[in-house]
Amino acid sequence: MAMLTQVPPSLEQEEMLKFVVSREPDLPRIHFIKVYPYPDLRRLWVRIELTPSDVKPVLDLEVFGPDGRLASDALIVEIGEYNFSMTMHLRTPPKEGKKYFMRGTLIYDDKEIDHLEQTFDLSFVDV
Repeated sequence: MAMLTQVPPSLEQEEMLKFVVSREPDLPRIHFIKVYPYPDLRRLWVRIELTPSDVKPVLDLEVFGPDGRLASDALIVEIGEYNFSMTMHLRTPPKEGKKYFMRGTLIYDDKEIDHLEQTFDLSFVDV
């Protein structure tokens, strides 16, 4: 009966194995976040694009009103799509024409990996 023996890998193969095992995943980044207020100004159409990645991050979105208080927020977990949109609802009465502030924070493995901050006018523009 023939006995199979495992041949030990060469030093070069061992180094390659270490590289493959310790390789960090390609982490996504926020490409853009665009905010379009609906005509009633109480809802926001939010378009988001992330760079493609092998991991499924968490996206924390926060909208602050002109007074600096939180007006809306959303937490999207295990994002599988990298080009998507959603509707966010303002919890505070809208202040037409005023500047609002949005912050998007991308999280993976409980660490912030990217963020984007921007202001937008709360006014309806037909797109």
